[in-house]
Amino acid sequence: MSPPPPLVDVSHDLSFLWHEPSKHGLNAANTWHQLGLVLATIDRNEEALSALHMALEIRRNQLGDCDLVAISLEALGDEYSKIYQLTGEKKAADEADQGYFESIRIREKICGHHSVVANVLFKQADLKRRLSDTDEAISMFTRCYAMRKEELGEHHPLVALTLYCLGCAMLDKDDVEGAAQPFAKIMETRAFESADMDGMSDNAIDIPAAFALAGQTLARVAKLEMAGQCFDEAIRAKSQEVGDCAALAGFVDDIGTFFEEQGLDEESWIYYDKADAVRERVSSRAFNADAASFHGGEETPEVEGASGGVTAIQHDNDEELTEGEYSADITEDEYSADITS
Repeated sequence: MSPPPPLVDVSHDLSFLWHEPSKHGLNAANTWHQLGLVLATIDRNEEALSALHMALEIRRNQLGDCDLVAISLEALGDEYSKIYQLTGEKKAADEADQGYFESIRIREKICGHHSVVANVLFKQADLKRRLSDTDEAISMFTRCYAMRKEELGEHHPLVALTLYCLGCAMLDKDDVEGAAQPFAKIMETRAFESADMDGMSDNAIDIPAAFALAGQTLARVAKLEMAGQCFDEAIRAKSQEVGDCAALAGFVDDIGTFFEEQGLDEESWIYYDKADAVRERVSSRAFNADAASFHGGEETPEVEGASGGVTAIQHDNDEELTEGEYSADITEDEYSADITS
């Protein structure tokens, strides 16, 4: 059964709809807001902005500072942030920053330090980092971490995600010592084990690369045991992503190379050996697959009792002979008699 048609056909020009928000009620504002979100998902960005602005103006005119207005401001921040990501336009980044700032201001006034405030603050911090405003990003990620830890507990994966982003912002300033602290906290709480952190941020996170980065940072400040835990998590995540293959072996090799460059030969050989083990498994599977293909999809049978593990291959219309039967066919005396005659 096909779904019902949309209330507004967004495939057409919607310019006829943009007129006098003061004549619309709150129900219309809700429709504008939903329409803006739909238009944003299909990348009709200018129309999406118009619809979201219409919803904001109606809500603000009729309600003043309230949660619905904060929701509209956050949605506008998200759309402008996306446009900045696509175009690099500074004006879009400024609009996004202002939308997030106003949304946080209203929500803090209404509900104080709440998870919804932390969520918007996280988005604003991420935007500041992309704008290379690193000090502001670090300050905002730190505030966000404190809010999330207080409300969700330190073992929640969103807390781990915030710590990771805080560490990355510190690395942007080449503060390796500072970045090692939030990375170490992630490994101590192991909050990431309760859920997959991928998808918890507007920007996709490469989980294997994230753990590898944390491992490198911890190794540089001589926290080798914790660094090894990070690298092991990175390998596990990469294995889940690509399976046993050349890409996994190369990933593990890179970890070995990192340790070698740090002058840590013992640790480097641990990961070189792991990479070799992956390659051996890949090679073994490929050999077995080739052998099965050569013998019609069946494994080569091993002859029972054959010395040295000698196998006899069964061919069509050929008689299978073991090593003992073959030697019994021609005795040494018969062979000598044939020559002398």
